[in-house]
Amino acid sequence: MNSNAPVNFTKEGELTLVNQEGVDIVSIDLEIADDDFQRERGLMFRRSMEELQGMLFIFEEMEYRSFWMKNTHLALDIMYLDQDRVIVDIHENTPPYSTGSIPSALPALYVLEVNAGFVARYQIKVGDQIRFTRAF
Repeated sequence: MNSNAPVNFTKEGELTLVNQEGVDIVSIDLEIADDDFQRERGLMFRRSMEELQGMLFIFEEMEYRSFWMKNTHLALDIMYLDQDRVIVDIHENTPPYSTGSIPSALPALYVLEVNAGFVARYQIKVGDQIRFTRAF
């Protein structure tokens, strides 16, 4: 992929984070990565992302996951979620361009990436949940 070509956000769904009491915390627009190519590319080469945007990775099976930040220009917060869409692990302020592993503490079926600082700003915690819908 040409790292000089702009990569624009394409809204493919909406996601709401919900606290453990069932109260909506914040809603964002989503891009969805649900095939091997999209999951491998992720947010690489993205120069910017709006505050209320993110990428949801959807996998076929619950497994321990590990992400990295290679070719990723943005610092991100990464949330790992189980089959019930409950957050099981959070990594905040992941460093851009790092090839270091960012592993999940528990098996995950979903991974949500948002701009760094999002988790702290909205006080997202392990045990919070998501609900999402596809735009198509």
